[in-house]
Amino acid sequence: MLSSRTALAGLLSVGLILSPPHTHLAHAQSSVESAHSADSLSSEVSDIDQHSSALDPIALGPLAPVLFAENIFAVWGPLLQLLKIPVVAPEATRPPATAAPAQLRELQHIQDNVWQFKAYSPSMDRVITNDIILPPGGLENTQPRPTYYLLGGAGGGEDALWWDGGGASEFFQDKQVNVVSPRGAYGSMMSDWAQPHDTHGKYKWATYLTKELPQLIDAEFHGNGTDGIAGVSNSGGPALELATYDPRFKVAGSISGCPSTTGVVAQGFAWVSAAFYGTDPARSFGAPWDPAWARHSPVLNLDKQHGRKTFVIVSRGGPADFDVDIEDSPLPALGLNERLDYWCSSYYAKQATAAGVDLDYYELPEGRHTWGLFRRELAISWATVGPALGV
Repeated sequence: MLSSRTALAGLLSVGLILSPPHTHLAHAQSSVESAHSADSLSSEVSDIDQHSSALDPIALGPLAPVLFAENIFAVWGPLLQLLKIPVVAPEATRPPATAAPAQLRELQHIQDNVWQFKAYSPSMDRVITNDIILPPGGLENTQPRPTYYLLGGAGGGEDALWWDGGGASEFFQDKQVNVVSPRGAYGSMMSDWAQPHDTHGKYKWATYLTKELPQLIDAEFHGNGTDGIAGVSNSGGPALELATYDPRFKVAGSISGCPSTTGVVAQGFAWVSAAFYGTDPARSFGAPWDPAWARHSPVLNLDKQHGRKTFVIVSRGGPADFDVDIEDSPLPALGLNERLDYWCSSYYAKQATAAGVDLDYYELPEGRHTWGLFRRELAISWATVGPALGV
């Protein structure tokens, strides 16, 4: 997830765009400009949290395509060609058909059914840390089984862990499946970037996740070539795209995410998350008007999502007794965060269903954007994932 300050800046700005003048949202903006801590924002953001449902007719109505889908820069295409302005080549941000496997470098037992291993990625030329939950029997279990790739949010799986806060260790303790979560993909959208990240070097996460890592898992951890992939928050939409790169993925899902990299809100989320982690977002898919952003937007590429099971699960963002406090992140702000994901996911679900995508859409009435919600979504969505993987 984004830091509280980044999330608040982005979310409040979007709220102001959507709201009419002189509303609670307008009042919140002036308060944000003078605030110096998350605590001082709590009361103002609480107003937004309580009144966000009033924006549903707008966010789920005629403005939805502009907010969560349309490539608003598409009309610039002819001008870009006329002026010969460079754009990102399709192959620069797409994994190759085949790639050398990742190489196992180190394996360490963390606790119970959780191990951690390091793997060398040929495409990124560095060692990646990964968490893996093994089925009953641990390393002694040599029975072939499917693998479920569970991706972290914008923090790259470093600031919060699926096996811990997400409850995955307990949930999967009796299931015959590998559960793998890589770390270090800060603000990456789990994608292959056109240019290296300013701080973290080459970003070829799509190649790693769909070509390199699965070969290692099959060879070292008895994977049977039947896989699923899902992402939480910023990696929810990317997970749907990643599944299109290899037929081994039989199911893909977005957990409290926004399945889009286009539209005012969706592209803004992706842009801000990359910038927060120390790089020029244009290094990913180019300038905001670059056609690459549309090529990677799940909601605009529904034709590629046939042939597998898909799920999207999200909450409307209301307060719940299972909400988890996050340092420097007021819960009302996380409620609005989840509400935006709900608007985006709802629009995607309607478009995907109309396009014939084999989609299960789960909409929960309550739960803010915290691990308290995500761990429930993990369990609920297993009704889709388990059968697709044969577990």
